[in-house]
Amino acid sequence: MIIVLRLNGQLDGILGLVFAAGLVLLLPTVKRLSLRLLLNGLLAMGFAPLTWWVPERVLGIDHGTLLMAVTAGTISWWILSTKPARPRLRRLVPRVKWIDAVPFLAGGLAASSLGTMLAVRSAQDALSLMTDKWDYQSHFNIYFMIRSHGGVIPTIPGPSSGGAWGFAEYPQGFHALLATFADLVRPDSGSLDAELISFVNLQAAVCVVTVVLVMAGLCALPGIRRRPAALARGSSASPTTGSCWSASLPSFSLAGSGMSFGGRGPILGHGGCRPSSLQRWQAQECCFR
Repeated sequence: MIIVLRLNGQLDGILGLVFAAGLVLLLPTVKRLSLRLLLNGLLAMGFAPLTWWVPERVLGIDHGTLLMAVTAGTISWWILSTKPARPRLRRLVPRVKWIDAVPFLAGGLAASSLGTMLAVRSAQDALSLMTDKWDYQSHFNIYFMIRSHGGVIPTIPGPSSGGAWGFAEYPQGFHALLATFADLVRPDSGSLDAELISFVNLQAAVCVVTVVLVMAGLCALPGIRRRPAALARGSSASPTTGSCWSASLPSFSLAGSGMSFGGRGPILGHGGCRPSSLQRWQAQECCFR
């Protein structure tokens, strides 16, 4: 069904992104929303780039559609593999507390701070942003090669004139992640102008997702859930992280965000658990069984 809808253009654009996000949230890995958001988000962002090592010419469909179909199929199989199915249907809905709204609020604030990149609608505006950074053109070239050829550069057939493609040895996980987001919005590769716009828009989108996941990780800590006031000690990103978004490719901000939030010792101190209590907590949280 998903493949049919995608082929008919009925599950593209913002609807495609929202539907994919909903599928990720429905995967019943754990019960609590923040922890599920963190685990499922990290798994999705880590696994999606790996699929680009199998080119689209081999798969027969775009990678965004593939991931949607596999995720929906996994959820359906898990529900229908036992009788009755109603208990497992209930497990799809995560347990929510008010603190679970914090990651989404943080994502909204991040989106507002990156409004310039999200609002780009012309290739000229995209170029004006890209030429302000010294290496954006190289990263766009990698993204565009992946997007237009349907696979990471080492899997692309060599040029007819001989030789090898540039940047084949460069790590391409972040660029493949952007290409996955682009597939969800528009399965077919667009014109150069359209891909320039998507490249800028989707970098901002990945930054927003990063903020959501970092805050979800904080809100998932047992100590933070018991004492939400402790979140105020480390919920603001450092100036270094903010400047990282504006001064470099957002792939480097992923590490910057982790260092900024992870370095807040008092928060981790409040969330500490003895091994025995941690094991009990993991047993209570796991629901994908």
